[in-house]
Amino acid sequence: MGWWCRSNWHGRGHHEHGRHGHGHHGRGGWAAWAGGWGEGDGGAPELSDRGWLALVLDTLAPEPGNGYDVVKRLEERLEGVYAIGPNAVYPVLRLAEDAGFVTPATTEGRTSYALSDAGKAYVEERREALDSFWGRVEASRYRQEVWDLFREFKRLAWTVREEAGDQKLDKARLAKIREALEAARRAMLA
Repeated sequence: MGWWCRSNWHGRGHHEHGRHGHGHHGRGGWAAWAGGWGEGDGGAPELSDRGWLALVLDTLAPEPGNGYDVVKRLEERLEGVYAIGPNAVYPVLRLAEDAGFVTPATTEGRTSYALSDAGKAYVEERREALDSFWGRVEASRYRQEVWDLFREFKRLAWTVREEAGDQKLDKARLAKIREALEAARRAMLA
């Protein structure tokens, strides 16, 4: 299975397989593939095969690593926006090796990858797009946090409605709830 992406703003899940087993999020997959980066639908940014290659190489720019290292680095940076696994990373590493973007070194049965000069150039040529992508990932993560907050407000409203609707709340309890809500509002504005 490739990678999984949820559209954070709309709270719906997408699971799609792209041209090489990598997931593509949202609409415009072919257009995004042609250019490498897509704008998405307000949720998580789209990522094409070439964009995915640039991301994998970008994770190797600070220091070499094996496939597991790449997966962990990407999971850390993409947490909450994309969930990835080794089946999405290892084929890209093989492609990067075939293209001459990485230099593999095997020690104790583990293959570590370092960016070649061609790989460094590939990443730097795409630096602006990479920075833009990482910015959109952060924006998507923020929208998800706001969406989660709205869900909590909705749960609170339904709880009050159910309790108040059955006239289970006496005046003292209503006053206590109102006081707690007002304290929460003041805390938000502080």
